Amino acid sequence: MYAAVTFVLLYLVLCVQEFVPRLGEQASYGIVLLFPVCFLCMAVTLPYPVMLGLAFYAGALWDLRHSVDPGAGFEGVGFDAAVVASATPFGISILFFGVLGSMMHGVQPLYSRNKMVFPIILTGVGVFLFRLMDFLFLNFKRGNFQFPEPIFREICTTALITTLVSPLVFFVLYWLSRSLHGGAHHAYGRH
Repeated sequence: MYAAVTFVLLYLVLCVQEFVPRLGEQASYGIVLLFPVCFLCMAVTLPYPVMLGLAFYAGALWDLRHSVDPGAGFEGVGFDAAVVASATPFGISILFFGVLGSMMHGVQPLYSRNKMVFPIILTGVGVFLFRLMDFLFLNFKRGNFQFPEPIFREICTTALITTLVSPLVFFVLYWLSRSLHGGAHHAYGRH
């Protein structure tokens, strides 16, 4: 039951993500990325095969939202060269979410023993790596490597902000698991 609820919850978080504004210039225009941080926190609480399914689902949702341009049409039929060069290909986020979810799943024993410091820090590192991989892949696709300092500040600020949000997400997932199973449960059972 908990695993099914996480899929629905992740979709709802994607909808809420659309209403989260960027922060101002003082915060290097960072943004609270609720969707990746919720996925990373959920990856710790699920069995590995379910986490891989969630990674596929999350990557597909992320790509459908950010990689597909509804007005671009199909390749060769009205594709603008600038649109093609600026978009990451559909499916690359599935790979990113799978790798980062596997990384987070490795700290599941710490999570089950309620040692939360490392999973929280690793969530911030995961968001940093997600943004960095996305930006580097986009640079690779464009064919020229540019890494301006404001982009690095934005990636760092986003990772820091999402690290500060991750304890709340872990608490909500713990509460949800406990509510659904009637005790201190995770998707693996009683801990």
